[in-house]
Amino acid sequence: MKLDNKLVDIDFLPNRDLLYSGYCIKQNRQVLILVNYDTRAKRFDGFTVFRPKEITKYRFWTKADIQKIKKDNRKELDSLITVDKMNTFYSCLKSLDKDSLVSFFTDNLTKEYYVAKITKLSRVSVTLKLVDLNGKLTSTKTLTLADINYFSFMTKYEQKLISNAT
Repeated sequence: MKLDNKLVDIDFLPNRDLLYSGYCIKQNRQVLILVNYDTRAKRFDGFTVFRPKEITKYRFWTKADIQKIKKDNRKELDSLITVDKMNTFYSCLKSLDKDSLVSFFTDNLTKEYYVAKITKLSRVSVTLKLVDLNGKLTSTKTLTLADINYFSFMTKYEQKLISNAT
């Protein structure tokens, strides 16, 4: 499965009841980096990093799907990150700005996730300063990288939390 530079819908069933749409900007054995597509706004919104081994099905977009895009802002978003060095979960997290908010998804059943700033990162774990719904920093939590199913960053959701805090 070669998804680089393709507009795709990615399905994670039966592992997760999850369908993601977007533009794949990088795929290797360790990570698949997707520029998320917001179906309501009909534009691209931030990034999500997945483990390719968890992808069960995918579908390439048709011409009809592509025509539904209202604002093709992929190049604008692509310019915000350097994917060349983003080859593992660790290197993707390491490449983020220290003030970035990241959403970490950790549980398939409860859809549990954490929004946080990264305070410490190693090849095994990440220590987070959690952020509440008002954008305020709260408690600290440490996750092993193996326990993270996927994570997203630079989405409107994280941006809104950053603006709430200022």
